[in-house]
Amino acid sequence: HQISNSKYHTIGEDVVIIVNATGDEPLEYQWSRNNVPVNNGNSSEYIIKNLNSSSIGTYKVTVKNHAGTFTSSGINIDLLEKVQLLSSLKNKVYRLGENAKISVLATGSLLNYQWYYNNALLDGENSNILNIESFNKTHEGNYKVIVTNEISAEESNEAVLKIGTPPKFKTLKESIIKEKGHNIVLSALLSGDEPISFKWSHNNVLLQGADQIEYDIEYHNEATAGEYRLDAFNKFGSASKIYHVSVERPVEIVVQPKGSYSLLEGDQLKLSVLSTGSNIKYQWYHNNTMLEGENNQNLEILKFNQNNI
Repeated sequence: HQISNSKYHTIGEDVVIIVNATGDEPLEYQWSRNNVPVNNGNSSEYIIKNLNSSSIGTYKVTVKNHAGTFTSSGINIDLLEKVQLLSSLKNKVYRLGENAKISVLATGSLLNYQWYYNNALLDGENSNILNIESFNKTHEGNYKVIVTNEISAEESNEAVLKIGTPPKFKTLKESIIKEKGHNIVLSALLSGDEPISFKWSHNNVLLQGADQIEYDIEYHNEATAGEYRLDAFNKFGSASKIYHVSVERPVEIVVQPKGSYSLLEGDQLKLSVLSTGSNIKYQWYHNNTMLEGENNQNLEILKFNQNNI
């Protein structure tokens, strides 16, 4: 039988293989590597000096005397390679209750894995894959893995795992009034986990190709007025925002106040106008002096007096 310290050895190490054989002397020995006889392998002990990649393999010894020949079973001699991480951990977002899975790829000999959650050791999590069933708020946090063997250790980056959030608009409705011929850019502020997809519709008709967070109305007119809806959605949910877009029309007074009145002191006076247009605002004046607070289409004086002339 053969004796070696270990199957795995470090580069540059001297490895000693010994066979114990019994039988009538003299005994003759011949060591081989991968079934090819090696030089200076003619004793019960064989030394592999300065181990490197060209000297690893399966070693056997053949022992013979006048009575016969015996070949041993093979012993594999291999290099103990340092740990090397070939992949990094990635941040991930999960649905509530979804099964989570993260993994790392590493090379090296006799690898040992240990996972950590928020720098606390996860007992029993000792493979290159970490599975978390029914992911919930208690699982959110930072995860990493340390990979070791007898001669080296590598620590992965930290990955943040969390429950995803659906899109949410800062405001749900918006009214826009612009003159005919103006360019209008409809846009929105929203939160939510990427990737987020978008679609626009105008008066409940889907706008083909409108799949960005902004939508351009290049020449605003009566045909482009109406209700626009922006739908945003990701794997965690969806949200919508409504835009009421109209064409601004100039103000026009179509019915003027009566030109003159004959009143007695204490009479009631009511003046009114009828106007058309968009976003109309009113301000009444008396002898070219602004009447503070009189901002309706009607002006009412309950008791007429000299100051109202």
